[in-house]
Amino acid sequence: MKFRKITTLITLAVLFVLVLIGLDMFTLTAKWRFYGRKMFYKNYSDMLPKSVKWGQSSPAGSAPSKKGMYPDSPYLFTCSCHMLHARDWENHLKELKGKPNIHALEIGSYEGLSAIWQLENILTDSTSTITCIDIFDDKVIEDRFDRNIQATGVAYKVIKLKGSSEKMLRGLKFEQYDHVYIDGSHMTKWVLSDAVLSWDLLKKGGLMIFDDYPLKESRPKEFRPTGINRVDNYLWMRTARNKTGPGPAIDAFLKIYGKYLKVVFKKWQVVVKKL
Repeated sequence: MKFRKITTLITLAVLFVLVLIGLDMFTLTAKWRFYGRKMFYKNYSDMLPKSVKWGQSSPAGSAPSKKGMYPDSPYLFTCSCHMLHARDWENHLKELKGKPNIHALEIGSYEGLSAIWQLENILTDSTSTITCIDIFDDKVIEDRFDRNIQATGVAYKVIKLKGSSEKMLRGLKFEQYDHVYIDGSHMTKWVLSDAVLSWDLLKKGGLMIFDDYPLKESRPKEFRPTGINRVDNYLWMRTARNKTGPGPAIDAFLKIYGKYLKVVFKKWQVVVKKL
């Protein structure tokens, strides 16, 4: 009888540990870090703003058609993750909407979706511009970016700078931009570098927007302590938590520049105002 009780207790303890590990693995997933508990009762379309012009499409994850994720638009996008933040951006940038001589800077343009959203919703005056910095190391993606920008009909408002941000940023004028969007490399070092180099380019009162705050760097191929992919991925995510990705760089920047800025938003993206 005593043996059965001990066996039952051990079994319950093992099950409890397995449940905890399972929950931990689940909460480490990118989807959970983006949506949190909302993922249980909201789907992608619920998160999109009503003003989206390109339809109620879901973000990356499913294979796009030959016409892209928004076949009724003149654009070809294979990833629409930016649209999940559009509602927040409408709120952050509402004071700049439609005003003349508003200048934006973004680091990491990919196919041009975030830039085009700004052209259609914020930088609508003919005197406003956006400077797009990207290494464009994939010719297919660069061609898609160029095609999409041309399709806007206002390509003259887009300043494309091809090259690494640490080089391109050094050639720009101080206090030139009303807002800066940092979404280039996810490596901690480069996120911090982009923030520091961009800070003096931002006007006083301007906004700096960081993307992917909770995102962690992908598991390196050489990290294989067990040789079992699922287990190795879990162990890496545990190891990488609060150590890799944009988060530690953003936290360091907020700490060092704290007295010069005000944090106005902090979720998947972080928005600060330059004082």
